[in-house]
Amino acid sequence: MDGHVKDVAAAEVGRRTLLLRRGLEQQKAANQSRFNHVHAIQENVQSDINILMSAADHFRLLISDVQQEIKSSMNQTAELLSQTEDEMNTHLNEKVQRQTLSNHKSIRLEDRSLEGLKLLKRRSQK
Repeated sequence: MDGHVKDVAAAEVGRRTLLLRRGLEQQKAANQSRFNHVHAIQENVQSDINILMSAADHFRLLISDVQQEIKSSMNQTAELLSQTEDEMNTHLNEKVQRQTLSNHKSIRLEDRSLEGLKLLKRRSQK
């Protein structure tokens, strides 16, 4: 009977070992499936990150180009404003000079008229 008990015990140990192996294999397969799923998600996320980084680099280049264009436009605007200011000052100076000349001519005419009136007055008094 001892042999029979040993055989039954060995069979039970074998059965349990087989069940344990099957359970471990199932767990291993489930864990591998979860790992594969997480790995696929990670690859998708990494791909999205790469796309975003590429887009960010592209936008940085665009921003740099826009900054250069703005800088160039501001320099051109400053030059145009400076030229406009110079032209306005030149025009104003010319106008002031013309006005001054006109005033001098007017004053000379007034002086001559006054001299003429004084002369007439003296002659009429004589």
